[in-house]
Amino acid sequence: MGFEPDQLQAFLDVASKNNRVKPTVYQGEYNILTRGLEKKILPLLRANGISYYAHCPLAAGFLTGKFTNDQHAGTRFATDHPLHQVFHSRYDVPALHEAVKTLERVGESRGISVRDASLRWIFYHSALRGDDGIITGCTTLEQIRENAESVACGPLPDDMAEVAEQIWAALSATRGDLL
Repeated sequence: MGFEPDQLQAFLDVASKNNRVKPTVYQGEYNILTRGLEKKILPLLRANGISYYAHCPLAAGFLTGKFTNDQHAGTRFATDHPLHQVFHSRYDVPALHEAVKTLERVGESRGISVRDASLRWIFYHSALRGDDGIITGCTTLEQIRENAESVACGPLPDDMAEVAEQIWAALSATRGDLL
């Protein structure tokens, strides 16, 4: 959880007033299901020359589709994981499971998994720009390889990118305040 926009603005005002160095990077969660920062934080960062470093592009693994498809053993969503409750409370919501199922359905005929679509969306269709960063948070070499292969496929087909926008339009009322 990062600073709220008013807190960040107050911090920047104090730094400016006291001739102190402003931060150059702000780090927060950003993915196809969590995009509240686009309207609340990014404009403030852009106005102050601050880059955004996005973490959780796969929503702690939720955007692999494993949890939705009841394959969560050995993941952060498994009941024996120490952060199980944190991730369940954040992502175990019917509308998010429906979003995953929609991405699965649309991507299936194209050979694009939910994980692939999510990574390709954040790299090529999100509000991030050249001086921003993406922290993929891989835990194995295999995940690094898979993620690199996904990103190397380039932008999503236009209709699939549009589905991502439709998903966010449906979720923004309930998830738009998450930063």
